[in-house]
Amino acid sequence: MWQVPALQALGVAAPGGGVGATLHLPAAYVLLSPICEGYDALTLLTLSEHGALLGWLLVLFGAFRVVRRHRRRMANLRRRAAHSEGLLVAAFVLSFVAWYSVGALVPRPMAAIALGDRDELAVDVHSHTSASHDGRRSFDAESSRRWHAAAGYAAVYVTDHRSFRGAVAGERGNPRRAGDGTVLFSGLESAAAHSRILMLGAREGMGLEHDGQADLQRLAADTDVVVVLTVPASLARAPGLRLDAVESSDGAPRGLMFTQRLAPEIARFAQSRGLARVAGSNNHGWGRTASAWTVLRIPGWRAM
Repeated sequence: MWQVPALQALGVAAPGGGVGATLHLPAAYVLLSPICEGYDALTLLTLSEHGALLGWLLVLFGAFRVVRRHRRRMANLRRRAAHSEGLLVAAFVLSFVAWYSVGALVPRPMAAIALGDRDELAVDVHSHTSASHDGRRSFDAESSRRWHAAAGYAAVYVTDHRSFRGAVAGERGNPRRAGDGTVLFSGLESAAAHSRILMLGAREGMGLEHDGQADLQRLAADTDVVVVLTVPASLARAPGLRLDAVESSDGAPRGLMFTQRLAPEIARFAQSRGLARVAGSNNHGWGRTASAWTVLRIPGWRAM
C-alpha cells in the first residue's frame, strides 16, 4: 500500500481522543502523480483563487507575447497582426477551459483516506447526484457510490436539492452489511433563515421542505433528523435555527472560500452552540478529489 502521512484534524469529538489516518495512494495515482496531484491542487482552489489563476495566466501570456513581438521588431502591428494576436488569446483561453474540463470530466485515480481503527469510518454529510438541478447528468447514485468508495468513504448522505430520487436509488443498491461496501443514506439540502442546511435522515413524506425552503417548525419537532448548517450561511442569523452540526469544510469552490475565510468564526460558532464540526464534499459529479472527511467511531459498524 502506498501511503503518505497527510491529514490535518480540524477537531476531535471525544475528549482526549484522536484519529489515526493517512492518505492511501493507489499505484496508478503514484504513476500518474504529476497529473493527479496537479488536478488535486487545482480542485482545492477557492472560487476567487480560480479567478486569480486565470488572471495571472493571462498576464503572463500577454507579457510573453509582448516580449516575443519586441524581439521580432513587431512593435508597430498592422490590423492583420492584431487579429492574429486576438486569435492567439482566444486559443489560450480555450486551452485553459479544456484543461479545466479534463480535470472535471475525465476519470483518474483518487487519493483515499485510510483509517487505522476498524471501528472508525469516514462519512460524507453533503453530496449530490443527477437528481439535483446542478448535478452532472451522468452522476447517478451508483456513480456517486463509486466516487465515494474511491475516496475511502464508508457512508454517504445524498442531500440533493428538492428531490429524494438519488437517495432512494442509492438505498436500493446498498450492501446487506455496512462493511461490504459504501452505504448511501437519505438526506436533503434546503434554504433556511438566510442560510442553507442539510437534513440528514430526511425522507420523502416527512414534509420538511416546501418549494426549497425548510419547514423550521416541523423540523424543530423531528429529533430523528440531524440538521447541519452548510454554505452559504449567515452565522449572525443562524442562532434561531435548530442545529446539530456545522460544516467546517465544504469541498465546492464557493464552499472552500467560505469555510476558509470564516474558519475562526465557524469554530467559535460551533463551540458556543455545542455543535459538532463536520465536513462535506458537496460533490456534484465533477472532479476526482475529496477535500475532507468526517470520521466517526462506531464499534461494530461493519456488521450492521
